[in-house]
Order: sequence, then C-alpha cells, then structure tokens
Amino acid sequence: MTHEHFEELLSAYSDGELGEVASPSDVASLEAHLPTCAPCTARLAEYRGMGDALRRRAHAETAPAALRQRIAATLEAAEATAASPWARRRRPMWSPGVLAAAAAVVLAVGLAVGGRRGGDSGTAGETAAQEVLDSHVRSLAGDQAHLFDVASTDQHTVKPWFSGKLDFAPSVVDLAPQGFPLLGGRVDFIDGKRVAALVYGRRQHKINVYEWPGGSESNPAGELRLGYSMLHWTHAGMVYWAVSDVNPTDLQELARNIDTISR
Repeated sequence: MTHEHFEELLSAYSDGELGEVASPSDVASLEAHLPTCAPCTARLAEYRGMGDALRRRAHAETAPAALRQRIAATLEAAEATAASPWARRRRPMWSPGVLAAAAAVVLAVGLAVGGRRGGDSGTAGETAAQEVLDSHVRSLAGDQAHLFDVASTDQHTVKPWFSGKLDFAPSVVDLAPQGFPLLGGRVDFIDGKRVAALVYGRRQHKINVYEWPGGSESNPAGELRLGYSMLHWTHAGMVYWAVSDVNPTDLQELARNIDTISR
C-alpha cells in the first residue's frame, strides 16, 4: 500500500467509519503505519481537530439562507478541485481542499456568533479555555503557516522575535533536554488580548503553550476537552495554558519544567 493511499484512508479513519469503505486488512495496515509516519499522524490530528471544531459550532446558530448558499458554493468549488478521486468518491466532505474551506466557514460563523452573543458564554476562565482550544485546533489546520510565525529550535531566536509585537516579554525556555524541544512561536489573540503562543514537540505531537501577564500564583489544573489535554496555571506573574493531544502527565511534566527553568 502506498503512502498516498494511507493518506486517503485518514479522513474516514478519523470519524471511525473506515470499516465501511475499506477492508479489514487496509484498516490494520493503516494502524500499523501511523506510529511510523509523522506526516500521516499530523494529518490525522488535523482531521480530528477540524471535526471537533465543526461539531462544537454546528448547533450554535442557524445560518441565514444567503450564508448557507455561499457555504455550499465554496464546498462545491473545493470538492471540484480535490486531488484524490478516491477521497471525492468516498468522503466528499473531508478532502483536504474541503477541510480548508470548512475551516474558513467555522471561523467566520464562530466570529459572527461571538459578536452577537457578547459575554454570555460563561466565566472569563471558561471563555479563555474555549479560545485556547479553538486556537490550538486552528493551528493544526492546513500547513505549518498556522502553527508558526517564527520557526526555530533556538530560544535566542524565538524570544527576540516577540520584541515589539507584545507589551510583555514572554518566557521562552529550551526544554529539549527534558524531551520537549522548542519548535517555534507566534502571536495569538486570547481572552481579548495579544498573547505569546510557544510550540513545543513531544515525540510526534505538538503542544501549544499560551502565555500572558496576570493572575496570582496557582498550581496547574488540568482538564480534557474533546480528546485534548489542557493545563492552566499561573507562575511568576504569568498566566499559562498548555494544550495538546498528549497524555495529561506529559503536560504536567512540561509545566514543572517551565516553572523550574523560568524562575
């Protein structure tokens, strides 16, 4: 089985429907292939993340007729240019081209809904948690342009890059010896403010660590949302959120290392 064929199986696999469109041997081959292939693992995370985002937004609002027509036209255009005939035939809504269009739809509808509802989404902490998760899912969509504004494993490259882009100096620590190599960073927008988003690796996984000033000292508090591990804590006058699909104990270890090295 070729690598391209494995990629074509990922969409159905992410929804638990591969058994309906592929043989048991294909399913077994894909599951054996995933642990050995970083691109396929990343693409599977994109499919799952986008599916989670769409499901969260699906019940929020009834789209106006004009918006539904624009969405349908966008999806039809993306489907017409999708590269894989197998994907078009088997999974028309989840080809890579359609994913990009769906991402734009989710973001547009989400922003519109948020603007109309104002502050009725709950406490400030709940709002921040949801925005952090949404940002993490967005960062994994498509190519690495969503993940990095500056891609570097050197903290002395990443930290100066933030100068002038934020009104604070984020703590950028090198955690490669601890098993969490720095991969890069970007500026993001969480809880009504510009924040630093640092990206670390953990085996084949990506971890987003969000950082901004505020709050009193607090120990890490974890939760699971839609299959993602999330951790929130405050240290040395900085608020931290970490999110990934890694084991929760990995995030706890990451937090301990950040607190120890950034003191």
